[in-house]
Amino acid sequence: MEDLSPLQRARLSYAPTLPSSLAAPTQVLTYEEAAGALDPASDEPATTPAEHARRASDDVGDRGGRLIPVADVFPKTADTPAFRVAPGDDGPFTTAAGGEGEGARRRLAPTERVRAIPTDPAPRLGLIFSGGPAPGGHNVAAGMLDWLERRKRANEAAAKKPTTKPEPEPEGGEQKDDALGASSAASSGTFAPGALIGFLGGPAGLVDTLWTPITSASVARFRNQGGFHLLGCGRARLDSDAHFKAAAETCRDLRLDGLAIVGGDDSNTNAAYLAEYFAANDVRCAVVGVPKTIDDDFRGGDVEVCFGFDTCSKHFAQTVGNIADDARSSRRYYHFVRVMGRKSGRLTLECALRTRPNLALIGEEIAEKKWTLDRVVGAVADLVAERADLGLNHGVILVPEGLLGFTPEIAELMEAMHRAADDVREGRAPPEPAGEKEKEKAAASQPPTRLLHRIEAAVGIVREPPKARSPPPPPRTPPRTPGLGELVRVTYADVEPFLPPSSKSVASKLPRDILDEMLLARDAHGNPALSAIETEKLLARLVSEALGGILTKRGEITGRFLPQTHFCGYEGRAAQPTDFDATYAYALGHAAASLAAAGASGVVAAVANPCDPPENWECSGVPLCRMLRAERRAGKDRLVIRKAVVDLRGAAFEAFAVRRDAWRLADRYASPGPAQFFDPEAKGFDMPTTLVLETEAKKKKKKATEAKKEGGGEKDDAETRSVDRPAGALGGRDGGCVAGAWAA
Repeated sequence: MEDLSPLQRARLSYAPTLPSSLAAPTQVLTYEEAAGALDPASDEPATTPAEHARRASDDVGDRGGRLIPVADVFPKTADTPAFRVAPGDDGPFTTAAGGEGEGARRRLAPTERVRAIPTDPAPRLGLIFSGGPAPGGHNVAAGMLDWLERRKRANEAAAKKPTTKPEPEPEGGEQKDDALGASSAASSGTFAPGALIGFLGGPAGLVDTLWTPITSASVARFRNQGGFHLLGCGRARLDSDAHFKAAAETCRDLRLDGLAIVGGDDSNTNAAYLAEYFAANDVRCAVVGVPKTIDDDFRGGDVEVCFGFDTCSKHFAQTVGNIADDARSSRRYYHFVRVMGRKSGRLTLECALRTRPNLALIGEEIAEKKWTLDRVVGAVADLVAERADLGLNHGVILVPEGLLGFTPEIAELMEAMHRAADDVREGRAPPEPAGEKEKEKAAASQPPTRLLHRIEAAVGIVREPPKARSPPPPPRTPPRTPGLGELVRVTYADVEPFLPPSSKSVASKLPRDILDEMLLARDAHGNPALSAIETEKLLARLVSEALGGILTKRGEITGRFLPQTHFCGYEGRAAQPTDFDATYAYALGHAAASLAAAGASGVVAAVANPCDPPENWECSGVPLCRMLRAERRAGKDRLVIRKAVVDLRGAAFEAFAVRRDAWRLADRYASPGPAQFFDPEAKGFDMPTTLVLETEAKKKKKKATEAKKEGGGEKDDAETRSVDRPAGALGGRDGGCVAGAWAA
């Protein structure tokens, strides 16, 4: 561990608090009988789960088509119930039938059932880091491993045969020459019960049988550390029968009882289809998702927040706060800060609430108001001009990473350009301009007038017959065949001949380098590479052109516009996880292991009440099928997990909206500083502000509903309609958690 910094070494000693249900020696799952499948839409249902997975992508589309039961696509997993993880050693359950089983001391609901978690032998589990890294991922591995170790120790104690023998190493597998000692041949049924297998490089490792055992020794230096470098990660999508078959063979050969897939909406969409394939083909390996994304755009059911969001938002807020202090110190620069978030503005909103910039553009609001890019540029230019009138020639402006995708005309242009790029890659010829054929035919068939004939004859002009139309050019041949999830690079010059006039008109207003960046290849899930588009530089350039660089009032120069650009992105994805993310991911690892061991396949591990003290967290397994929705994409309905975006009528956005005008023309910046890892006063976690606001709003809504049921009537005051200053928002306690100072 010589390569670890002093902080990293100190973080190794942090001991996350486990929820009481997971800290118990044993657990059971309780569940309600399924009420029936949901009805997402699809007017062209695929014949196999693999075909549906192949169609699923990450583009935002419109709901359309006819409704069909989800069971038509997921016949084996559509009825998966929602599970609750409960301690299994606190006394008997009283079941609806009057029988008793191991479980917590409480009465079950009439429709509630209990599923025991096998403990002897301990299960063999697998782990995949899918998508990009997020702070806390290593603690998922640590949590799963610790859960398995506890099971093995309990079994040894029960058998009164404690052993200190090392775990048997896999036999018969060719060893890959790398630092992890990864096997590339999975003919190994010799793993001892309780083994944890990590797949290298994301889902591709599952298909290509690249794995490594995860042991106490190998995970020791990764506890509470950032990054995913214990295993590596990747964005490969399982979208063919060959991929699913290979995954099934790998799990069978390794004799896995469960597989945890750590990822966001795309990765958990993958998990849903894989669980269905396993169930349909008698692969006895439960597939469990774990919610991970720094964008916090995978939510629903009991998934209130994704691990990684808290750390990343604090890291970005620290950067924005530092920039804001620099802005009001030098008083001569406008700082345009692009904040990561491809389809969701939740990171931008969180940073705005913590730092109070002069302007924060929220993509969802721009999309709802249908603002064009020109309108956005005008709004920024107006701000700069108004501040100049007050003698302020500096400011901080937050720009969401996906800004261009939220403006309707640019979104349409990007879609047209990507369709054209597909035509280029497939070697198609560009279409002829509309109306050109008709014009040529009409000109060729029009007989010359008699007067024109006589004039031509007098001057010796001989009319030549119209030339035959030249044959179309041969199809373009791509320079090479792309690999899985890889596309041949094309430029705007390549696609321009394929674009309709309306798209060309919009493109003519944008710099060529930006147009080329918009064509960067999408990933395996169809996501455009928006992080490569320097939107902050484009916006600063367009604002500068709109202002001319010089600000005047009544003919007098009042100031100059000098922009600086920044990007809050990749540096936050592998940051040192906060105490909350470290604890949250560790609990999710335990929950995922419990669910997988019990055979609860096709669910995602979740914590229903993350703002409560961690010992009171309620862990569950949310059915992935219930999170799938049909979205119109490329003319077809596809079943995917929708991205969770900023709720413009939610408590967090409302708190921002009522304060942003006060931040506009006055420097009321807040500098939150770095995340604090050790709280000497033990006030609890410094929770994401957006999460605290939304949780308080839910509690007040629930309280108002209960009061109404009890005959108290519906309250119509600020306390029940919105959250203005929640407990803990200014640094006080809030059920064991606190939120950063955000109120102006």
